[in-house]
Amino acid sequence: MNRSITLLRNILASVAVFLIVGVIVTEMFSKIIFFSLFLGIPAGTIAAFLTFFYLTNMRNK
Repeated sequence: MNRSITLLRNILASVAVFLIVGVIVTEMFSKIIFFSLFLGIPAGTIAAFLTFFYLTNMRNK
């Protein structure tokens, strides 16, 4: 597969993971913590970076 298409696919998958994890964590803590978005954003960012790292480095081996 073309390298630019693979990179675009990895970025889109990472953005999707960021949104999904961010929303889930924010909703889980919305009843407990008023500013639960401050937990959802970092959790989504970490999940997105891990996903991008896995897709670009581990799957090429």
